[in-house]
Amino acid sequence: MVSQENFSWLFLLAIKTLYAPVHYGRNLRFIIKHPLPLFPELDQHLVDLLQSLSPEDWEKSTLAGHWKVKDITYHLLDGNIRGISQSRDKRFPMIPDDSKYKRITDFINDQNQLWVSVAQRMSYPVLLQLIETTSQTYYEHLCSLDMMGKAIFAVSWAGEEESLNWFHIAREYTEKWHHQQQIREAVGSPSPIMEEKFYLPFLDTCMRALPHHYRTIEAQEGTSIQFSILLQVPTGT
Repeated sequence: MVSQENFSWLFLLAIKTLYAPVHYGRNLRFIIKHPLPLFPELDQHLVDLLQSLSPEDWEKSTLAGHWKVKDITYHLLDGNIRGISQSRDKRFPMIPDDSKYKRITDFINDQNQLWVSVAQRMSYPVLLQLIETTSQTYYEHLCSLDMMGKAIFAVSWAGEEESLNWFHIAREYTEKWHHQQQIREAVGSPSPIMEEKFYLPFLDTCMRALPHHYRTIEAQEGTSIQFSILLQVPTGT
């Protein structure tokens, strides 16, 4: 789950990569489809990446604060397990009263770090095996959801207090996408997930939060903001 603080990183990554060359074929249609069908391929790209890592790669620092590559991978596993447990099995953690956690994001961040700390005892082969199996199970569960049904959690970083499943699932896609990209940047790996079919759904989801984050900006009546995504057509296509 992406906390309010982490959304700023997501937004900066979106802006940073708006001008990165994105390759596409002649049949590009500017209708961005929902990313749910992309989950298996996105997950497989992660597995392939993790299988290629050296022991030194797992210990490399990332853009995710003090988390190393191994810590982000633990977190991605946690996302699958929590998603299955909470959405499919209705097993929710008990949230303490507000005396300790002034914001729900504080509780989420503490839970994230607790998992990462405990997961240090896993071997990398065990971690990789669990990533593979839980990714498939979680995807199958997400496919069973009614896209227009009420989501178990609101997409709070978009300003919503109640969300539909299609947005919740798209939020899960951004979680998987941006953490995998953090690993790729840390180890200097080529990034197939920067291709149009993976990248544009990520941007589309992030952009849906902009109205909420611009809500306090004063502007004259009729003022508009335009974002341009520059796509580079490969030679010979």
